[in-house]
Amino acid sequence: MSAFLLFLSSFTIVFLLGFQSQVVRDKHWLFAFFISLGIGMCQVASMKIIPNATMTESIFFILGGACGISSSIPAHSIWKKWYYKGEK
Repeated sequence: MSAFLLFLSSFTIVFLLGFQSQVVRDKHWLFAFFISLGIGMCQVASMKIIPNATMTESIFFILGGACGISSSIPAHSIWKKWYYKGEK
């Protein structure tokens, strides 16, 4: 269970960081504020689990980050199309 939680936590942190960097670039400051709250919550969860992580759990943590950043790029594209829908 810890391996899954570490993967999920790392995925979410890095996903939100990648998504936030694109949101900040587009000057959506209020959305960036709320994303930061999510980043902080995931970091706290990670800090609770990481001290006792095994090598396998550490690998899952690393993989979660790689998957998170890879997912944030297309997710932001989809969100941007939805957010700006109707604007020309």
